[in-house]
Amino acid sequence: MPQALSESREQEELIARLVARYAGVHRPERVREAVAEVYRRFADARVHTYVPLLAERAVRDLLETSARERPAP
Repeated sequence: MPQALSESREQEELIARLVARYAGVHRPERVREAVAEVYRRFADARVHTYVPLLAERAVRDLLETSARERPAP
């Protein structure tokens, strides 16, 4: 499978997992934006083997941080 196709599928699977995990905390659009933002950071990586793992960790950190910084309702 070509690398771009594999990464696209991995991103969609990650988005689905994180949308479910952060339901009620972040809108699906925000999760999608966060995944795209983090994957852009890795666009020039020479080795892409661990990008999905690193990206998922980075997106979770980003979403957790923004959830903690929200004012209480």
